[in-house]
Amino acid sequence: MPRSQIQKIVRTALPWLRRIELISRPRLRPICATRGGRLGLGVAVSLMAISMILPIPGTNTIPAMGIFTIGFGLLDEDGLISLAGVVISLIGLAVTTSILVALAWGGNSLLDVLKAGLHL
Repeated sequence: MPRSQIQKIVRTALPWLRRIELISRPRLRPICATRGGRLGLGVAVSLMAISMILPIPGTNTIPAMGIFTIGFGLLDEDGLISLAGVVISLIGLAVTTSILVALAWGGNSLLDVLKAGLHL
C-alpha cells in the first residue's frame, strides 16, 4: 500500500477514534479484569465465531460487531462497552437461531412440496 493511502486512512479514522476514546474509560473492571469475567467474554466470542462460520447469509455481520465491541471493551478495560458487545452478540445469536429455525421449518415444507411434485 502506498504511504499516502495509509496516511489518508489514519486521518479519516482519527476523529472517530477520538470520539470513542471520550466515551471509553475503565469501569466495571471485574468484567474485564477477573478470570471469570474474561472467561465469560471468551465464551461469548467463541460462540459468535462459530456463528460466523455458518454459510448462511445475514448471520455474520451482527456477531462480528459483537466481537469487535467486546474486544474494544477489553482493550480499555471498559466493562460497560464489553457488556454492550455481549448484548450485540445475543442479538446476533437470536438472529442466527431464528434463521436456522426458519430454514428448518421452511426446508421441510419445501422438501414436502418437491416430493409431492415428483410423484405427479
